[in-house]
Amino acid sequence: MTTDQANDSPANTTGPRAALISRLTTPRRLMLAVIVVFCITLGAQIRAVWLHEGAFYAGGEVPLGGDLLAFYSAGLIVAEGDGEHLYDLDRQIAAQKQAIGDSGFDGLLPFAYPAFVAAPYALLARLPLIPAYLVVTPLMLAAVVAAVALLRPVSPTVRARPVLVTLAALASQPLAAATLGGQTVGFSLLCCAGTYAALRRDRAVTAGVWLGLLLYKPPLAVPLLALLLCRRQWRTVAVAGAVGLALFLVGVAVAGVAWPWRFLDLAGGTFAEGDAAANGMNMISLLGVAEQVFGAGSSWAWGTAGVLGLGVLVVVIQAWRGARADGHTFPLLFGLVIAGVLLLSPHALFYEACLLILPIIALLDAWQAHGRQLAAWQRSILTGAFALGFGWQFGALLGVQPVAVLPVAVAVLSWRALRQPRNGASAHAERILPRNQDFLGGITYPPRRESAHDGHLGGD
Repeated sequence: MTTDQANDSPANTTGPRAALISRLTTPRRLMLAVIVVFCITLGAQIRAVWLHEGAFYAGGEVPLGGDLLAFYSAGLIVAEGDGEHLYDLDRQIAAQKQAIGDSGFDGLLPFAYPAFVAAPYALLARLPLIPAYLVVTPLMLAAVVAAVALLRPVSPTVRARPVLVTLAALASQPLAAATLGGQTVGFSLLCCAGTYAALRRDRAVTAGVWLGLLLYKPPLAVPLLALLLCRRQWRTVAVAGAVGLALFLVGVAVAGVAWPWRFLDLAGGTFAEGDAAANGMNMISLLGVAEQVFGAGSSWAWGTAGVLGLGVLVVVIQAWRGARADGHTFPLLFGLVIAGVLLLSPHALFYEACLLILPIIALLDAWQAHGRQLAAWQRSILTGAFALGFGWQFGALLGVQPVAVLPVAVAVLSWRALRQPRNGASAHAERILPRNQDFLGGITYPPRRESAHDGHLGGD
């Protein structure tokens, strides 16, 4: 039997249902499924752009690449030298009307990001909206591919199946919907992957650069910075701070020295209130879901989210206390942190669930350690998580975002894996496990040269 045949054969099973699940989730069948999903999704978007559906023509009602309109209009404002009014909603409305060529457009997609985010879009604003969309979308897709590539040296799963992991990430509906809709979530994934991979390989400066770039999304970056500060990762935090200072100065150059206060006033005031009403059904954070259940601003919503959030915070901090980047539990710990950050964030929408790709890969690595094959329940969970991504469109119908289940499930699974008892034999085996063996269906690799900076995937 060839290696590929062995990898595609069902795992050892305990019953007909488990055998069926194993047969349906072989690597070849999964590869075919994600290729079909990705091609259909991409084809539908190409058709929409080709036919000028949405706001790519005057009179469009729903912007295609909708979130791009917010970034593009911010770029227009900066390019026209009016950065002082970057956070003026009336100015944003005027820029968006200009962008889509429709003076009657009465919608608004607010730009509520740090001012330095508008700088690259000021360059992009030299192009009309459609060409700009055709530039930024491939760049964000490339960021996803680059994120998976960064994980390859530190993840046996990614090393064993890089194409399958990449296609599964691209076909993930939260990520596809956001990326093809003009969002920047691909860059967020790249920054998180870069931070994790650099920490794992003991490259503090590189980790700091990636984490500093992630400051364009403060709710994601600040908790990670705080946790690294608690673990006395001084170099990483210092480099991230230096990158943050440089980005702050870019913001000053494009929007004036007072931009942080204007940004906070918009993001924490008018934008937060309007977004809770318009996007509440898309929220996956504890507060966002609680406000959908109990009502925006409800004391019950804040109380429920506060109690649950405190529990999540305690679990994350307790787990992180012994974190070591070269430890065998670090991938699961980092994944638990990512899930916890999404739950605790005041503003996490469905598409940010694609950041859970990192903890899911960590779970795959843990579940398949020492040559183990995935159990039927693990295969079912992974398939169900991918399928649940399609449910984001039912948020308005249900009143609550179905994808909100994912960060909770991933956090629970990561915590469970961390608490898994490790007997002396398995711990010893992990320490002496050859670095040239990577497990996904029994695949092995030729030995590779060790680097002094390589993360120790095998043990503490």
